Amino acid sequence: MGGTVALLLAAKNPGSVKCVVAVAAPVDWRLQLQYLLQSDDPYLKRLANHLASLGSRLELTSPSRFIGSGMPLVLYIRGSLFPPRPVKAL
Repeated sequence: MGGTVALLLAAKNPGSVKCVVAVAAPVDWRLQLQYLLQSDDPYLKRLANHLASLGSRLELTSPSRFIGSGMPLVLYIRGSLFPPRPVKAL
């Protein structure tokens, strides 16, 4: 989640951050929620239910809602081979 925090900090404070490097950070929680709801994985379903329970507060944590002029350079790295897993499963 550090990448999401860095993106939010940069988007909400134009000019205060020089650059952001984010690795597989959720950028739009509404889209992430749609993806999670399609999964058959019980862990991902539980995560989706938790996110859905946040309601309108979910928007406040989506960096994509705050992108505008003054955003710094962003290096966003995303992969698709490793699905999310609970920490205790690692």
